[in-house]
Amino acid sequence: AKNTQQELLEEYIMLGLRLKEGINLNFIKQIYGIDILKSKENILKNLIEMGYANLKDNNLSLTTKGFLISNYTIIFS
Repeated sequence: AKNTQQELLEEYIMLGLRLKEGINLNFIKQIYGIDILKSKENILKNLIEMGYANLKDNNLSLTTKGFLISNYTIIFS
């Protein structure tokens, strides 16, 4: 079965957040037309403030603390 754009995006986010470098939000905006900084602004702000994620140069990555809970949390729902 072919993956939909939404499924491909979710897979990119899920797999990318497992990497130390994280996901590039500019790439998502270019390829999928979604501005995660705007659409998930409150979620991202909370994750960063709680120490679960970092945002640098439009790359979103999980902290060590974030990795530990990542298997139990759905970040983008």
